Amino acid sequence: MNVKEKLLELGVCVPNVLLPKDGFDKWSVVACDQYTSQKEYWQEVKEIVGDSPSAFNIILPEVYLETPEAEQHVKNIRPSMDKYLQEVLIEQGEGFVYLERDLGDKVRKGLVVALDLEQYDYRPTSTTLIRATEGTIIERVIPRLKIRRDASLEISHILVLIDDENCDIVEGLSEEKQNLKKLYSTRLMQNGGYIEGYQVADETRLEKIYEGLKALVDTKRQEERYGAKNPMLFAMGDGNHSFATAQAYWNEIKGELTEEERKTHPARYALVELVNIHETALNFEPIHRAVFSLDAQGAIDFILGHYKKMGKEASIEKVSNSEVMMDAVINDKTAHVIGVINNGVNYILKIDLTAAQIAVAALDNALDIYVKENNVKEDYIHGEDVTIEIGKERDNIGFILPWMDKNTFFKAVVQDGALPRKTFSLGHANEKRYYMEAKRIGVK
Repeated sequence: MNVKEKLLELGVCVPNVLLPKDGFDKWSVVACDQYTSQKEYWQEVKEIVGDSPSAFNIILPEVYLETPEAEQHVKNIRPSMDKYLQEVLIEQGEGFVYLERDLGDKVRKGLVVALDLEQYDYRPTSTTLIRATEGTIIERVIPRLKIRRDASLEISHILVLIDDENCDIVEGLSEEKQNLKKLYSTRLMQNGGYIEGYQVADETRLEKIYEGLKALVDTKRQEERYGAKNPMLFAMGDGNHSFATAQAYWNEIKGELTEEERKTHPARYALVELVNIHETALNFEPIHRAVFSLDAQGAIDFILGHYKKMGKEASIEKVSNSEVMMDAVINDKTAHVIGVINNGVNYILKIDLTAAQIAVAALDNALDIYVKENNVKEDYIHGEDVTIEIGKERDNIGFILPWMDKNTFFKAVVQDGALPRKTFSLGHANEKRYYMEAKRIGVK
């Protein structure tokens, strides 16, 4: 059995990635699920791109969902894909892509691979090698699936986590990059930092990566580390709904294929970037909540009343400024402490620790009910500053959530299943994965 066949047993496929012939600075744009309340950001991207080939033209930024722009944008995606395949993109040959993303004060390392969608199950009770880490909302899959159907290629913003405490599998490639073929080197638009990509294609290095991944699923290690009988190798970091969409499309088409065709069909494998959870440049940041155009006092009274009915302590206190509020969110461990901003006034919301395992669940268990019953708009916000600014607007509320300990992450997913949706973010919005590598998913 060769190394590529052995990697497939771990759910990993060595992809043949597509990259532009030249010009990466306008090609690469940030993940579609970022800046969803800031249309001006995406307008600036559109202006920067102009008529140049760009990933912007083959994705649907979620800021356009349920707007008149969405239909026209979607209509242009497939023709753009076909044009780029003919005129812009070149296959690089089978290999992983080791990348380094310079974010100014830190450099994050990653490895682009393709993962087997047959090894994934997003249900909370999943025991597969690849697992979701947050609740999957089918309604978010549907618009993505419409774009993926019959598409000739995919381009990925998915980040997947591994728990490599020795920091060998991905980070170890840093010392070897001078011996690897450089595929690209470019500055990323809109304050995205600088990125370099190197091809990892030789059997010796692929074998080392295989051995590293194989060690992570060792039965004894999994039982000692997670108390698990069914091994988990990969945990979705960013892009869970995009990965679920890729699987939904694969499930649609695989019934028309023979058993042999299923083994090698390109749509069976989805591009992702692997990042080690112990990577020092990887921050687990909370995803905050914002609720728009509502009766703010009514919303707070509902949350407090929800926990009063449960016999749990919940209270809210006005504080002098955002610094005091943030200090409580970060340092007060006596309760689930959540910052609240309404009409520019800062508050501290405290909910009994026994009400939920983590703060985001304590908030969502009540807020989700209120949002649904009152038909108000809610959004998920990356970054405290943006959330505070939204909370300054009349009749909006911004909810600031505390940070999560990433060292307990894998064990929590293994033991408790998927966490509440939008629990964490891997860095600020501008630090998210930018679309770069593409891969064929059609057979033509």
